[in-house]
Amino acid sequence: MTIDKSEEEVAPDYIPRIAEEISYINVPAGDVPNVQVDGYRSESTAGIPVRDGMSITFHSKNLPTARLVWHCPSYVIFAADDGKVYGENYTEFSLVRIDGETWEAGHVADNELVVNKPDFAGWDAWKEFNKQGYECTVSFKRDGNRIESTTTNNGIEIRNVTTINVEAKEIYVALSGDQCALTNIRINNG
Repeated sequence: MTIDKSEEEVAPDYIPRIAEEISYINVPAGDVPNVQVDGYRSESTAGIPVRDGMSITFHSKNLPTARLVWHCPSYVIFAADDGKVYGENYTEFSLVRIDGETWEAGHVADNELVVNKPDFAGWDAWKEFNKQGYECTVSFKRDGNRIESTTTNNGIEIRNVTTINVEAKEIYVALSGDQCALTNIRINNG
């Protein structure tokens, strides 16, 4: 058996759709375009420069296909020459999921995550809350290479401190996730 890979990109309409494409983001946008994330980090917003005192608010609603705890929004702190997730000279410093999980960035940054659940009603209630949709705010404090981010949603309080250990011209944050639609994204620079 042989497999040949064409260098030519196939047009999106090469195979006719048999079902209507479903979008949950055809609503008014905020300061950056709405994002529908159909799979793990399959889409993300453009990078937003991290400033001390800034916050990002957005409406999140899980897609009907979401059924797991980690089907939720996330935000990534990174550097890239072009300000895009996975862009030119991309370096990821922190990935924080709104369910309270984080991924370490290895030697390029240290992350200290603190999660409190003072009014947490359980994961089934939390997943239902995400399916109904809610307004979320992520706030940032920045002092040089130290970035503190905080958010609270349905009984989960998240505080993450990212200390960047490498040189970066500009530090960005982008919203992403898994099985969710992020709309009306607003940036408040404090």
